[in-house]
Amino acid sequence: GYLLTEWLTGAEDVHIYGWELARRDAADRRRRTRQSARALGRVVGRLHDQGFAHRDLKGNNLLLRQKGEAIEPFLIDLDGLRNVGRVSFGLACRNLTRLAVSVEMHPWISQTDRLRFLRAYLREMPGERRSWKAWWRAVGVNLAAALSEIKARGKAVA
Repeated sequence: GYLLTEWLTGAEDVHIYGWELARRDAADRRRRTRQSARALGRVVGRLHDQGFAHRDLKGNNLLLRQKGEAIEPFLIDLDGLRNVGRVSFGLACRNLTRLAVSVEMHPWISQTDRLRFLRAYLREMPGERRSWKAWWRAVGVNLAAALSEIKARGKAVA
């Protein structure tokens, strides 16, 4: 089979975009990081709200494209995508943890930026009744375990 898609001119994966942001002046970097966090939170929240999970949700599989003052997010590597009907809290946390591991490559991304992502994510899931704090704690526990495992294997965070 074949899949024909639009060429996303000017789109870069989250890692490349992040490293390019690191070279900008502090005010521009903060503004773009905030926009990116919200845009990514919205697209991942919509994905989960519609019943889809991505087994490899990482920075390389999310693209960002600046369009004027706006930032557009895109999801790629769709062979990792599956319709699960309803994304459980545990599965959503695993997806978000994988993405959080990717963000560890960019130490200048603040906890506040991560929270912006999470709050935008949760706004896309109107049926979710857990507080952002429950999500924050669950992903944080998973992230600490994942980083310990990566470190124990002597691998780099990617």
